[in-house]
Amino acid sequence: MHDYLLAKGSPYRASLHTHPIELVALTHSKKWMEKDAATKMLWSMIPETKAFCPRGLGMVPYMLPSSVELADATIKAIDEDYDVVMWEKHGVFAVDTDIMSAFDQVDVLNKAAQIYISARNMGFEPEGHVRRPDAGTYRRFWFAQIAFDGNILIPSSTP
Repeated sequence: MHDYLLAKGSPYRASLHTHPIELVALTHSKKWMEKDAATKMLWSMIPETKAFCPRGLGMVPYMLPSSVELADATIKAIDEDYDVVMWEKHGVFAVDTDIMSAFDQVDVLNKAAQIYISARNMGFEPEGHVRRPDAGTYRRFWFAQIAFDGNILIPSSTP
């Protein structure tokens, strides 16, 4: 993956593979494996999800872990404009400029999945956000500065 990203001139220098329980749980339902279905739901749970993962969550159907086929499908999903790719019933793969940014994407997506699953466990379908907050909303409430350079967001240390 690193060789591929470098060869195509990508600014991404870090890749992360992990097994976040709540995100993996979503892949056990075909509903969430549909293109951008999970992305839209996760973005609606908390505004930070869209801020930290603006390109959404690519979905790759189950393939043998560590296989060339899985690697090729992951590259295809990244080329289709995703920075985070979900591997059905296995885990997640993320790329970014540094390892903490890659981790932050996965962490926030998984928190959104936790909120969704918690609401369902309490017996209701969560409403989610009716509209997606724009960059000004993020700036007013959570960020002092947003730099759009490869979708990198620079958080403020003060609210």
